[in-house]
This record gives sequence, structure tokens and C-alpha cells, in this order.
Amino acid sequence: MKTINFKEWTLMVDYDTTYRTYKSQPYGSPEECGCSDCQNYIKHREHIYPIEVKQLFSDLGIDSVKVE
Repeated sequence: MKTINFKEWTLMVDYDTTYRTYKSQPYGSPEECGCSDCQNYIKHREHIYPIEVKQLFSDLGIDSVKVE
């Protein structure tokens, strides 16, 4: 477990388990769905989340490409 501070929150994170879980998934659920909303999300997801949120995902072990 590791501790991450984000804004006013202190989070206890099992980084290794989260990282392995995301790594084991070949792709995110928007790719599985394929509807027009999900296709639009896939096209724009790199620009949806602010830098600080992308950094939080990374600190948590979350693959931001697989987040919806």
C-alpha cells in the first residue's frame, strides 16, 4: 500500500494490484461497446481529463486509456 495526496484527500492505494488489473485488460469497455458515444469518447479521451487527473490515474496505477 502507498499513500497518495490529491487535493484535500489522502488515499491509501494498492498500486501493484491496480496496475496489474488494468494491465491484464486488453482494452477498455468503450472499445467493447462500439456505440457512437463510445466511439466519440475513444476519439477524444486523450483531451478529456486534465493533466492533474491523468497524473492521479498514473499514481493510482490506472491506465487512463482504459478509463471511461
